Amino acid sequence: MLKRYLKDQRGLTLIELLAVIVILGIIAAIAVPSIGGIIGNTKEKAHRANALMLLDAARLYDIEKNAGNGNFTLSTATPKGTISGNSRNIEEALVSNGYLDAIPKDPEADNAAYSTITITKNGSQISITLGGTPTGGTAKTYVNNKTKDLINTQTDLTTG
Repeated sequence: MLKRYLKDQRGLTLIELLAVIVILGIIAAIAVPSIGGIIGNTKEKAHRANALMLLDAARLYDIEKNAGNGNFTLSTATPKGTISGNSRNIEEALVSNGYLDAIPKDPEADNAAYSTITITKNGSQISITLGGTPTGGTAKTYVNNKTKDLINTQTDLTTG
């Protein structure tokens, strides 16, 4: 009886296999674009997190070094060891003084360095520009006259 039962068993038909493959293809077609959008949103949020981290470090630097009363520019474009007026190298000003552990990396360039990072304080407003990568990319500017919530929900990153 068992032999006869096993003998009558058949595998899946070609149509059943094709139906399974079509269903898997439809699922993949829906999932792949969604995952791409999630990755893009993650990179954008990483830029914002970098800007907020730099903003907090610049505020601490301003309070300690200028008592909150001076204008300054901190930039990766300023050579180390150069103090020109109120301009300083960002790494010397923020990393060497303990306001940051390290200069943040660009999440869109496989964590390569931003081509430039500039922090400018003019009056009570601090703006942070995260330049593109050495191979290109778009600079993004963040301004501190917004709350952290507004920076996190900002849709056009190139406006103050």
